[in-house]
Amino acid sequence: MESANDTPEPVEKVETVAGEGQGRARGETQSANFTPAPAEKVETVAGKGKGKRKKGKGKGTRGVFCGRGIELGNCGLILVLFETQSGFAIFTYDGMNLLLDNAVENIWVDFIEGYLAKSMVWLKEFKRLENVSSAIDPVTGVDEDLAMTIRKYIVPGQQLAVGKPEYKTIIEDKLEISCLHDDAVMELMWGLGNCVEYLVPSEKLELTMEGRLRMSKGLKTVLESYDLQVEPEMVNKHIIETAGVVYSCDHSVNKHGKSLRAAGEHLKKISDIDSQDWCLIKLVTALKLLCYPTEELPGIPLEVFSAEEYSKLVNDGPKYEGKLLKVSCKTVFKEMVWARRLRNRMLRLLAHYVREARKAYEEDQTLMSSCEGGKKSI
Repeated sequence: MESANDTPEPVEKVETVAGEGQGRARGETQSANFTPAPAEKVETVAGKGKGKRKKGKGKGTRGVFCGRGIELGNCGLILVLFETQSGFAIFTYDGMNLLLDNAVENIWVDFIEGYLAKSMVWLKEFKRLENVSSAIDPVTGVDEDLAMTIRKYIVPGQQLAVGKPEYKTIIEDKLEISCLHDDAVMELMWGLGNCVEYLVPSEKLELTMEGRLRMSKGLKTVLESYDLQVEPEMVNKHIIETAGVVYSCDHSVNKHGKSLRAAGEHLKKISDIDSQDWCLIKLVTALKLLCYPTEELPGIPLEVFSAEEYSKLVNDGPKYEGKLLKVSCKTVFKEMVWARRLRNRMLRLLAHYVREARKAYEEDQTLMSSCEGGKKSI
């Protein structure tokens, strides 16, 4: 992905397909696993016979996840024990999200805003306690009221996600309840902390800086992939939400990678056009030209394709009859171009927010240094 060092531009000005260049997009995978929403439908652009599995042969995703869901118990639904300033909240969550490929990179996006978070977790109960810090203790065990609340909702064989490794050890030892704690669970805890005011409205106290994870691993990975260096202290609501939009836009492009590469094989066989090193935007534009050669395209096709390639794409359409799904090609093209336009705008805006945050961060660091220097001189 390109660097995001340009200043934000007006919404009306957008980049076209012709400006996308070549090469595969970072994050594109052949297995199409770059997905924050595992159940999301992905259009197929190749026609009949491509990737078709014989009935009863092979292992489907459904079977794989059913098997892994058994490990979590309760059909994959887990309980989540989330610590706040004045108590513990218990949520239900689809634990299958923790088992998906790239879970650490994906989970945070579901919690960039409150309305998204509410669709991912369901609050069972919020238990207010007088002394939260000693509620789960290696010596005294688990607070009696909290233990009763956990047992009230846990079902036999179900897993409980917790935010600290010591909580996992204590609860498994004292309550004999199997717990989860790993990087994916910590991404979930970050998301709950980011949206705690929406998810636990009865909690009036804000999380402390120690209690709130400033930056998730997934967010950090995404920011670095755009060449944006962000200190944990710089993270704010604008950066989180804008990074989430950019990430989702890239996902809207990359999720079609497997299907588009399969369709690209027809280009080589029929028109002798090698699309292996093309970016997905260029590839979907080529397929759109094959299916609808007379329709206008955003951008100038001749700047994207060589004269020979362009001539083949606008004239070889009839040769692809039954090989490509025209309507799907058009639908995917529109989605990807729209997503890339929005992504380019939001990436510039994200860079702007990062610059503002860094300026404020450096000013704070300078002020703190001067204060410490003053104390030493005294």
